[in-house]
Amino acid sequence: MTGQLLTQAVTFVAQVGISYMLNRLTARDGPKLDDLSPGSGEYGVAMPRVYGAEVRLAPPVLAQADFKETEHTVEDYSEVVGAISGAAQGFLIGGPIGAAIGAVVGGLFGAAAPDQKYYTYSVSLALLLADRSRDEPIEALNRLIGAGRTIFDAAELAGTTTLDSQGNVLSIVFPQNRYVKSVRVYGGGSEQGIDPVLAAAVDEVTAYRHRAYVVLEDLQLETFGNSVPLIEGLIQARTAHTLADVVGSICAESGIAAAYDLSSTELSGIVLRGYAITAETACWDAIKPLLPVYRFDAAETAGQVRFYKRNQGMRASIPADDLGAHEYGNSPPPRVSFTRQYDVGLPQETSITFLDPARDYQANTASSRRSEGDAKSNIALTLQLTLTADEGATAAATAHWDAWLGRTQAQFSLTDAWIGIEPGRIYTLPIEQDRLPFRVTRKLRGANGVIEVEALSDESITYQGTVSGAPAPLPGSESTLLAGTVVVPMDMPMQSDGHDTFGFYVAMGATRPYWSRGRVEVSGDGVTYATLLDHTAAAVMGDVVGTLTAGTTTGLDDSLDTASVLTVELLHDQMALQSVTDAQLDAWRNFAFVGQAGRGEYVQFKTATQTGPTTWELTDLRRGQRGTDHAIGGHAAGDSFVLLGEGGIYHVPAVDGSGWGDGLTLRGVTLHQDANDAATVTFSNTGEIKRPFSPVGLTGAFVGSDLELEWTRRARFFDGDLHTDAPETWDVELYRNAALVRTETVGSPAYVYETADQVADGVTDGDAIVVRVYQVNTDYGRSRPRTAAFIQDTFVLHLEDGTTSWRMEDDLTPIGLG
Repeated sequence: MTGQLLTQAVTFVAQVGISYMLNRLTARDGPKLDDLSPGSGEYGVAMPRVYGAEVRLAPPVLAQADFKETEHTVEDYSEVVGAISGAAQGFLIGGPIGAAIGAVVGGLFGAAAPDQKYYTYSVSLALLLADRSRDEPIEALNRLIGAGRTIFDAAELAGTTTLDSQGNVLSIVFPQNRYVKSVRVYGGGSEQGIDPVLAAAVDEVTAYRHRAYVVLEDLQLETFGNSVPLIEGLIQARTAHTLADVVGSICAESGIAAAYDLSSTELSGIVLRGYAITAETACWDAIKPLLPVYRFDAAETAGQVRFYKRNQGMRASIPADDLGAHEYGNSPPPRVSFTRQYDVGLPQETSITFLDPARDYQANTASSRRSEGDAKSNIALTLQLTLTADEGATAAATAHWDAWLGRTQAQFSLTDAWIGIEPGRIYTLPIEQDRLPFRVTRKLRGANGVIEVEALSDESITYQGTVSGAPAPLPGSESTLLAGTVVVPMDMPMQSDGHDTFGFYVAMGATRPYWSRGRVEVSGDGVTYATLLDHTAAAVMGDVVGTLTAGTTTGLDDSLDTASVLTVELLHDQMALQSVTDAQLDAWRNFAFVGQAGRGEYVQFKTATQTGPTTWELTDLRRGQRGTDHAIGGHAAGDSFVLLGEGGIYHVPAVDGSGWGDGLTLRGVTLHQDANDAATVTFSNTGEIKRPFSPVGLTGAFVGSDLELEWTRRARFFDGDLHTDAPETWDVELYRNAALVRTETVGSPAYVYETADQVADGVTDGDAIVVRVYQVNTDYGRSRPRTAAFIQDTFVLHLEDGTTSWRMEDDLTPIGLG
């Protein structure tokens, strides 16, 4: 029977190994790009001009390097698996000698199997944020958005800021996040130097002074289909930019000197959220989009460009007798001529599209509509302007009703007595028995001394009210922080019958839900590391809150510990646990590791209750599963929790136990993370995966003076007797009053401590005979002991694994030895 079981076990191992090797030989590498050159650039692209603290735009590419290809090799342990399966196959053919030959051949065969590779691509590039030739350097770059996904958020990272001699931003350097190795922002001052990343990537020798720009070092491209996405930036030009500052800067581009040729005092108190000019445009065309939003006008008066608020008071009333001025000898004209625009020429609806902070600075549209009349046309304005929904709705209403309420044009003439009349100001005109306000739009004095004036009807209510806008839904956005990779090594019994090697287990988890891939690296000296595994699956795992108590069960059967509560804090809120039935427990659902430093207890939980975003209380526990009953009472603060049987749990095989006991340092490295930034954990594999289980049901009875002992074997394998450690071997230790007096090795789960042996060992009536039984295998050696104490004609005490306390069979109350 033993030989048959051994043959079945070896055949099983050989079949698993051969299947694995065949899969490896047919595995394919990941996709690879043929062309790594950058895309073609554009010439003659306008340099953006930005104003305010909230500007979102798509900056042009300033410089771009070739794509960088990074090759990753997936560790597959083909050499180890080849040696193990070769040894098993060789044993079936030629016994121990065949096993030795098969191990060598299988190892060579495994080494010849090609390693599977995958490739990732990145690019370093610079984006031109703003022309600052006539403005101070920008204050900050708050975010970058690539293809609708936030790829950089300054609020999540601590940047290193360098100021120039004037106290303005010279540069801000941000560390690695999940998309880029570094982000390097330059304010656009006169003192900025050459960026070292750009210089190394594209041999750049230009400092781009008076140009605000950002350098993205190693932007990872797999999220964007291995191509450079459209990137937008949220730029903070100046936090206190007023409307006066903006129109002054725009006019300066046309040679209008702010000190002499410009008056914008009335606009000084209006703070601009954000405005961008992204195309070549005339001065007035750049200012015109601001008019309906901020309700002002501009006019040339006395050789100076002057800006006026529209919601101003009346400047003066023009008497009827002053109207109708004419050259001497000519017939007098009408005092006032009126032209009223027809409804059909006025807008039925006016809409304004703007950038809404509540929508992550994406476009929002507000509209104003007149439901009556014959108007058929619509006006649609798209502004590179940052407004709230209310501000946008108010601007749309202003533009719409300004057209309707200003539909009446007045034309009249005045004498030089009114030489000071100013375009943009409000004057009242006598209309029948009333006086109505009109805003002067044009003034022309002829050589004859007659001043020709044009004005539009003006309603101050148009510029005083506000309209509530409809907020658009905010699109979701993930954090840009790099997700960490958490490693939990486990020197524990087998979790699958296919793992009967000399290795151990590693769980790899992620601190954030968007983690995509990680690797576990191992070092024997804490300095030089090698890749242990590289995968995309992350385990459900976290930390135990408090300490798991010993509970009310022994772990030797399937009874539930209903007293203990296992409280777990999972790594992030996208991880979840669930309750199961007894039948599902029998099928090894909700199977978990609880422990630290690689060792602990296997538990199962029937009931999972969520008490917080990441906090769960697990109750109705099956304790000490898979031979870990010895660990039930050994928990301490700082335990880890790992859900087994799901993704993210990896078996690390070994061909023999030569590495058992060696100190190892493991670290989890997220894809694209600098390995030196990864957290480390120390660990030593002692071979628990090969250790036989201690027996159960150790009982004894005195027949005469002979002590007859028997116990029940537990197999390491899930399928029980089909795979067992062969040959069956037991060590039995016998103690008299705590002194070891005899050790016997037997081949079946029974032993008789005969009277003659007791006499030879000095056992007398009343002595406590303590028995320890170990299961033994050739790969590991002894299991943990199962212990019991016997006193003739008195009672029987059973100890589970130690001698510090005894307990009655089926009784959970410890009895001290004194």
